Amino acid sequence: MAALGPFEPTPRLAAAVSGGRDSLALLLLLHDWVAARGGDLLVLTVDHGLRAGAAGEARWVAGVCEGLGLRHRTLAWRPRERLPRGGLQAAARDARYRLLAKACRAEGRLHLLLGHHREDQAETLLLRLEAGSDLPGLAAMPAVAHLDDLRLLRPLLDQPRAALEALLVAAGQGWLDDPSNDDAAFARTRLRRRRPALEAAGLSPAACAEAAAGFAALRRWEERALARLLVECCRLDPRGFAWIDRPRLLAAPAPLARRALGRVLRCVAGRAHAPRGARLQALLERLDRAAPPASTLAGCRVLPRRGDRLLVVRETAAIAPAGPPDAWPASAWDGRFRLRAPAGDVTEGRAPPDVVAYGRLPADQQRRLRTAETALAALPAAARAGLPTLRDLDGSSTLPHFTARPGIVARKAVAAFQPTRALTVGSFAVLR
Repeated sequence: MAALGPFEPTPRLAAAVSGGRDSLALLLLLHDWVAARGGDLLVLTVDHGLRAGAAGEARWVAGVCEGLGLRHRTLAWRPRERLPRGGLQAAARDARYRLLAKACRAEGRLHLLLGHHREDQAETLLLRLEAGSDLPGLAAMPAVAHLDDLRLLRPLLDQPRAALEALLVAAGQGWLDDPSNDDAAFARTRLRRRRPALEAAGLSPAACAEAAAGFAALRRWEERALARLLVECCRLDPRGFAWIDRPRLLAAPAPLARRALGRVLRCVAGRAHAPRGARLQALLERLDRAAPPASTLAGCRVLPRRGDRLLVVRETAAIAPAGPPDAWPASAWDGRFRLRAPAGDVTEGRAPPDVVAYGRLPADQQRRLRTAETALAALPAAARAGLPTLRDLDGSSTLPHFTARPGIVARKAVAAFQPTRALTVGSFAVLR
């Protein structure tokens, strides 16, 4: 745990516990660690509602926690529509993290601990190899990951599953077996069934975990080099667009330049993943021409400008459509902007009462507001359409981004550029 710190003097932690042997071993270890420091542990169980016994399993975990004197919460997820079989695990995983993060935020917990172990790490590496992942993917799971306001901690990544099971047996603690672990429809189950053949080929969990650690060390180096390059060549505007110094970008080694360009596109587009492969390489090659053309990729436009600079803006056609007030986003609108009341008097997930819709700035409003007296006139023309806009009861559109300018100000709400993924991230964390 010390390698995953720092923690508060009296740690306030949350742990995701499903009832399986891995998360229960984590629970027992954390119970002792937190108690020795006078801290507090909140146990969270997600009931996906995908199996008939899921609710009963959550109650069983609650009983274990009651016996240990720990507070427990069950978080229920009920998908609004039937999910395709192929995307079920991914949708459930996304929902799980979303619910866990929301609960931690409500409970004031900065640290969420997960029970992933060495075999999980090895399986992640093999699945990403099979999917053709590049270096960041082959580093597998980090020991520490950061969400907006939450640290995900995996203290057991170096521990084999057998050691965790032995701990439970020694403590006399039973566990639950998830029947979906035997369902061949899921890739991890199919991979586990091939484990004897993989081990015979030298791909044991220990060997795969060691390889992932090697890739993680390389990723740490790359992340730092990438951050230095982005500081040198990129200026991110808080209104949601970016300037790139083209000569400095192209002077970097091609793999690093390609990764930096992908990061800028990911950030400006508000996406979870950067483009990669042939399309990103083709864009980089076009930018290396004496007179690079305007280009579009991954929801962004890349436009050459004076001074050998590149302007990166959101592609208008890719911007999320307008939404009604009951869809006021708790997460970032269009993956880019969070809209909130300035005084914090609006409950998260609810719009101010006089807002009937939010969305992008309409073209006619751009023309009307583009005067020498407005802040809008100071923006590059190509960036204006990407600004979030509120539509009032009287049909007028206002710009929550410019809260200090009379005439076009939406005093009831403010916008902050907080994209799905930041331009840079902390160094990839490993336990060794």
